[in-house]
Amino acid sequence: MSITRDQLQERAEAIADQPPSTPQTFVTSAQAVDFINDGIRGLYDDVIDVNPDFRVTPMAVQTITDPTANSFALPADFRSVRAVLSDPGTNYRDVLQRYQMRAGMLDLTRRNYRLQGSSIYIEPAERSVGTYQLLYNPIAPVLANGSDVLDSELEQFQDCIVLHAAVMMLTKNEWDISSVGAQLAIAKARAQRWARNARTADPPTVEDVRTLPRRLFRL
Repeated sequence: MSITRDQLQERAEAIADQPPSTPQTFVTSAQAVDFINDGIRGLYDDVIDVNPDFRVTPMAVQTITDPTANSFALPADFRSVRAVLSDPGTNYRDVLQRYQMRAGMLDLTRRNYRLQGSSIYIEPAERSVGTYQLLYNPIAPVLANGSDVLDSELEQFQDCIVLHAAVMMLTKNEWDISSVGAQLAIAKARAQRWARNARTADPPTVEDVRTLPRRLFRL
């Protein structure tokens, strides 16, 4: 059953012994909404930090045709890089490494990527002409409306969101947070264990990388 933002807020207010938030209450309705969305973002970040494959999103393939313009814009919902592929969909497909100043200066035959501001750059610039695809983790969704529902997969850990919001309400009221804070720590640890196990009961396997073919480089 999907849980809405309003329902998350009601649970948090009950735990914090807080009356239903209005624009006039000490914890205002706008602040309560912020606390809920902060809790969603915290849960989302905790999961991605231990399992970077969570919600990986492929960006449309980007083409660089001019080495003096060796960058393309990051998507608006970008949070972090999972991988940058060169020549996606071809036999020359490669996973680029993040640019390191010293290594990048020493090896000009290998393409790398680097982040700068709201763009991603391919280095060295003189070898940047080609096609690329960014695989990235998006930022956490915001529940803008009371009827908006929580991500179905994270719904099982809704207590992380509710308890986070309750702690923030208690903090603003200058009330004791020790009991609710301890419950929050337990809830967060449970979500992180789930994420660490790759969201599956299947045990991880060890890959044999000794027999991998030599990597093909695009010249």
